[in-house]
Amino acid sequence: MPDRVVVFSDEQNVYNEARRAFFEENDHYTRRNTNPYDLAKLLTDKKPTGHSNDRILQEVRIYTGMPSPAREPTIAAAVQRRVEAWKLAGVTVITRPLRYLTPTSKGDQKGIDVAMAIDIVDLALADVYDVGILCCVDQDMHPVLEFVGKNCPEVRLEVSTWRSDKHSRQVRVAGVYNWNHRLGYADYQAVCDHTNYSAAPMNLNE
Repeated sequence: MPDRVVVFSDEQNVYNEARRAFFEENDHYTRRNTNPYDLAKLLTDKKPTGHSNDRILQEVRIYTGMPSPAREPTIAAAVQRRVEAWKLAGVTVITRPLRYLTPTSKGDQKGIDVAMAIDIVDLALADVYDVGILCCVDQDMHPVLEFVGKNCPEVRLEVSTWRSDKHSRQVRVAGVYNWNHRLGYADYQAVCDHTNYSAAPMNLNE
């Protein structure tokens, strides 16, 4: 039987890491976007060294903050159109409203990492997947890797990171198997999304 793969993607983390690895601050925002389904397929096809089992992409889950239409109508409309495009591609989208601390502040993404962590653990315990791929390099994910490694030894967790000469990160947790997919610019080009969902930049939580 092929390994069942579920990909968990923190959209803002993937976006920011692509910017740091491949682009400059003033580059148009669409030069850092990715298609989450294409990225998940790419990662599913990249078997770690030493693993020969066939792999089948079971589900793509993407986590993202949603701007308030009352506070940021143009950006909110663009993000909503992008979310609908993801859903049409078969992606499961989990959203949380952005938090606004003051009447004039930009939206701040909160709770996404917690929502993602809960799902990774919950679905592992429910035997929904054999391989979970985390598209997120935040240290907040380390306890998740530790918990699944200890309590679900039959489950393998892998991590996806962007790599370039100017920016590269890896996720290592002592005593826990977690293969790092270090994706380069050619990989980014294979999964990028240059669609301009709005004329306004979507600079969320930057």
